[in-house]
Amino acid sequence: MSFEGIEPGYFGVYIGCDPSKRANAIDAIHTELDKVKTKKVSKAELNRAKEYIYGRNRMEMQMTASVALAVAFNALYGLPFDEHERLRENLSGVTEHTVQRLAARILTQPSVTSIVV
Repeated sequence: MSFEGIEPGYFGVYIGCDPSKRANAIDAIHTELDKVKTKKVSKAELNRAKEYIYGRNRMEMQMTASVALAVAFNALYGLPFDEHERLRENLSGVTEHTVQRLAARILTQPSVTSIVV
C-alpha cells in the first residue's frame, strides 16, 4: 500500500495472520523486502505489477472525485492537468533495475515504522 501527496507520503506492507505466527510473518516480510533490494524482480512479475497498477487506476478513475484529486495533484506538482492519463506510458519506463535501485534507496531509510495490531 502507498499514499503519495505533496509530502513524501508512505509505503507500507501488511499481512494478516494468526497472532502466534506474528514473528514468522514479520521475518517473512523483511526477507521479501531484502530480496527486492538485492535482486531484480523478474520481467513477468514486473509486468503483472504494472498491469495491476494500471487496472486499479482505471477503476479508481471511474469516480469523479478521483479524477478531480488527480487533476489537483497534477496542478500542485506543476504537471499537465491530464498527466494521470499517461500512466501506462509512464509505467512502460519502469524497469527491473529501476525497481531494485528505488527499493534499495527507500527500504534503507532510517525512519521505518513497524506497527503490529
